[in-house]
Amino acid sequence: MRCSVNASCHAFAGTIIHRQFTMPPLIQLNDIRKRYRLGPIDIEVLKGINLSIDDGELISIVGASGCGKTTLMNIVGLMDQATSGTYIIDNREVGKVRDRELSALRNRKIGFVFQGYHLLPRLNVIDNVGIPLIYRGVKAKEIRQRCREILQKVGMLDREHQKLNQLSGGQQQRVAIARAVVGRPTLILADEPTGALDADTGADIMRLFQQLNRDEGMTFLIISHDPKIAATCKRQIRMDDGVLYEDADPATLLAS
Repeated sequence: MRCSVNASCHAFAGTIIHRQFTMPPLIQLNDIRKRYRLGPIDIEVLKGINLSIDDGELISIVGASGCGKTTLMNIVGLMDQATSGTYIIDNREVGKVRDRELSALRNRKIGFVFQGYHLLPRLNVIDNVGIPLIYRGVKAKEIRQRCREILQKVGMLDREHQKLNQLSGGQQQRVAIARAVVGRPTLILADEPTGALDADTGADIMRLFQQLNRDEGMTFLIISHDPKIAATCKRQIRMDDGVLYEDADPATLLAS
């Protein structure tokens, strides 16, 4: 049962969206606000976001361009800071972390999957996947072993030595997913992960997310403008004008 949720749709500015678990949530956002100064005007992009994400969830946030999804993702991904509010990740309050420690915290806690893949074309598949572990100082032998294990899980082990120009878009996104999860982060953030793919390939990628969530217990937050993609997740949240709404019925996403 989620707090203050019934069969109709409710605005959650000031109400925490969460599910009741015995363990503390992996992610806790409390009254997160983000404002930008445009000349004499303050523009509030995020309007009191409260969100709780528990271990092993597969969550989507869906909304139109300009609704605040990317701003929220940047804050959750430790790439930007809120104007006010509290953000706790894995029992650690982000606002109390020193600036020079944020990049290390991001490397350990967050895995990223982007619409444009963001892979390095000069590297082959397995070397792209190993980048997060290099930054952690993991030994080369362990990097190779862990990369091959995750490439097996995403169905790309037979292409570990190929360059990116030898891969399709869907295959490149599988490599990007392997890179995101190889470091066993607390949360995998996927920003429009199917946006550059055709419908069939996009569906394959969503099935891969579901498989990793089901079989490996990985926690995913997927940002999308596509209600059909969002509706494939176990938990769906809608965003509109800087406010989160949670729908009890996935059909309301498809109708939006």
